[in-house]
Amino acid sequence: MEMLAHGSEWAIVRRPNPAIFVTPRIGFPQEQYIAMTGFHTGLAAPHAAGQNDKDKRDRRIDFFRGLALIFIFVDHLPNNKLSFATMQAFAFADAAEVFFFLSGFVAALVYGSTLMQDGFIAAARRIYRRAWVLYAAQLILLLLMALVVAAGTLETGVRYHDVFRIGALFQHPAIAGLHAATLRFQPAYMDILPVYIVFLGLFPIVLAALQRNVWLALIPSAALYAAVQIWGPNLSVYPGGGGWFFNPLAWQFIFVLGASFGTARYLGKKPLPNSRIVTGLALGVCAAIAAVKLGQLPLPTEWAAKDGLDKTAMAPLRLVSFFALLLAVRQLAPAGATLKRLWLGQQLIRCGQFSLQIFCLGTVLAVIGHMVLMTFGNSVAAQTAVSLAGIAAMFVFAAILERRRQDAFAIRAVKAAQGARS
Repeated sequence: MEMLAHGSEWAIVRRPNPAIFVTPRIGFPQEQYIAMTGFHTGLAAPHAAGQNDKDKRDRRIDFFRGLALIFIFVDHLPNNKLSFATMQAFAFADAAEVFFFLSGFVAALVYGSTLMQDGFIAAARRIYRRAWVLYAAQLILLLLMALVVAAGTLETGVRYHDVFRIGALFQHPAIAGLHAATLRFQPAYMDILPVYIVFLGLFPIVLAALQRNVWLALIPSAALYAAVQIWGPNLSVYPGGGGWFFNPLAWQFIFVLGASFGTARYLGKKPLPNSRIVTGLALGVCAAIAAVKLGQLPLPTEWAAKDGLDKTAMAPLRLVSFFALLLAVRQLAPAGATLKRLWLGQQLIRCGQFSLQIFCLGTVLAVIGHMVLMTFGNSVAAQTAVSLAGIAAMFVFAAILERRRQDAFAIRAVKAAQGARS
């Protein structure tokens, strides 16, 4: 079999069928990213492929994606005092930037070998299969939210459907359902997956451009981002005709940046400078931004205080803050093996491995938690109890999913052994 050489070590991995597949060994196997994102690429998972926990893999990717999901849940609860412990408390960016950057990073790793080994059509097929899963998840989440909100309204008499911007679904179900099918109907907490689906819809072209030359993807992406900052184009939502909360024309830039970093990692390159000077400058920027967020320093201009921090357009200061943190964390974060030895690290890694399922659960829990706090009082004690209960539920659910996956791997291993003997 001919093997492509792109500056990285290669390994032959067996599929469960078992068929031979070639994948790069880049420090953390692509099987890990299937578990992390739910992306199905036809690769065996680590245990099914005959690997063990001693394999080297960068658990930090799982850890930070799991942490971002926890932050998103905590930040969604109204006026939550625990938000002072999340990323938005000391940075201009928040967990959304982490989520989209890592999503692009992981997508490039997961589908990069498919594009190179099996071609553009095979890679596009797998990407669109994943986009369909996300689309189905969005519609199911909408149904679950409607049921939870309707039950809460009937029980308490509070008009929760106005709070969560889902009233149109009850008033005009056919029209709202049609707009939900086109991703234009986005109730509260349900504005992330539609953006991700749009990104995956265009990702085959982006991925092909990245593997040919990274600038073929980055330059158009940056130009579109700049156009949003200057002229503000956006897609419209229903009802009201306003713009998407996460303007996909702007947020695509951080997704493509993440994909470019993932492609560089896949090809064995280093996209970021690795020096103490760069790390020191990044830490200085992080410290200055933290001082502003904590009220110790003022922003220099009115533009910086308003347009410079706009989340919908992912304003430039948010981007600067995110990359300063990225540079600092890359150098200072503990090794993945260290994180895995810690109890909290294990829980967050599990959440990152099952990111779609945990995201969906966190969304439902945020709706329920919001209703509980509105009904029974929004005291600090209540916020803490709801937040900790939700986080515990996410940890337990991730553990259940992990157990089920291990059981499935064991069953496959037994069947494969029986088939080999026969």
